[in-house]
Amino acid sequence: MSLKEFLDSKPLYYDDIDYEFFPKIWSKYKSRFHTGAKVFHIIGTNGKGTTGKTIATYLANTGQNVGHYSSPYLHSWSDIWTTNDRYFDDKTLNKAHKFLQRLLSQSEIKSISRFEYSTLVAFKLFEDMDYIVLEAGLGGEKDATNVRAKDISVVTNIGLDHMKFLGDSIEQIATTKLNSMAKVVITGVQQYGKVYDIAKSIATKKETKYYDIEVLTKEKKDSIQNIFTKYPNFLINNISLGLGALKLMDIDVDIKDIQNIKFPGRYERLADNIIADVGHNSLSAMAMVDYVSADTYLIYNCLADKDFKTSLSILKPKIKKIYIYAIEDKRAIDIQILTDGITALGIPWAMYDIDVIKNKNDFLVYGSFAVVRDFIKGENWKQQI
Repeated sequence: MSLKEFLDSKPLYYDDIDYEFFPKIWSKYKSRFHTGAKVFHIIGTNGKGTTGKTIATYLANTGQNVGHYSSPYLHSWSDIWTTNDRYFDDKTLNKAHKFLQRLLSQSEIKSISRFEYSTLVAFKLFEDMDYIVLEAGLGGEKDATNVRAKDISVVTNIGLDHMKFLGDSIEQIATTKLNSMAKVVITGVQQYGKVYDIAKSIATKKETKYYDIEVLTKEKKDSIQNIFTKYPNFLINNISLGLGALKLMDIDVDIKDIQNIKFPGRYERLADNIIADVGHNSLSAMAMVDYVSADTYLIYNCLADKDFKTSLSILKPKIKKIYIYAIEDKRAIDIQILTDGITALGIPWAMYDIDVIKNKNDFLVYGSFAVVRDFIKGENWKQQI
């Protein structure tokens, strides 16, 4: 069974997560991995992908060997592991897979989740790197990535998401994420001010050196704003956070080394009138609404565990109509539940059809990685614009 086939056979997480399982796995097998690389550990709700991409791209562009682990994938499984901004070939991926299949017991192979296994694949692939950028999945202290010793914790915007696993308040969610912080932490711009207070409190208890993006000089921040004018502020904040983290790792930062960086699926302009963004929660909607033009047509769907009503109510002032995009994902929300919720919000809706792209209205493809992935993959839309 290939790596892709094995991962396809696994759930991303189990409904009842055994939080002791993966730390025990790592403790048992850690000596079988080379672990000399310096590690950036990125935690938060939104912005992990673009912050990680900023760090990894900068390191690659300045001659360092860097591995970047980011999920979920946008196009294919191989997206989640990159080295120096390039994907690994299938031969290398399956070599790591075979190593793990020989290493783990049959019981462990049966019990391990998709994300936990993907994390072990990352640890194997990145053995010879100078730096590793690890993005936490949905947590912090209990996340699989947290078993790895790290040199700096990088905290992106924290909001309400994955509440089944993390808690139902900002205080609970921020605490479980921030409890993973290393001996150095940098916190990015937060929607909820209390996150700063929680971060500072935990840093004090852990005797952690606490920083925020004010570590960058005004000149550097102005330069970031001037160079990345095409990006909305929430992406510029993530770029700034990534560069701040690099500075704290004693890496000289010249912004021109990443001036051509791209963030696939993150406020990506697919055409003059089509923007795609993988945002999927209320925190994303709050960031996005200021950059959505009036009377936008929303091409949308989401997964069953998302609070779509809150997200759509935030975007509602800018939305002319919602086109529901069918996605092939067993975790997708039931269409009846979605349409009932949209109707209750008083937003016109219809099922998506390729012909709607023929008009020249503004479109936002949004709501899930699966929506953006399937929309981009369905290249027929290009023929309609």
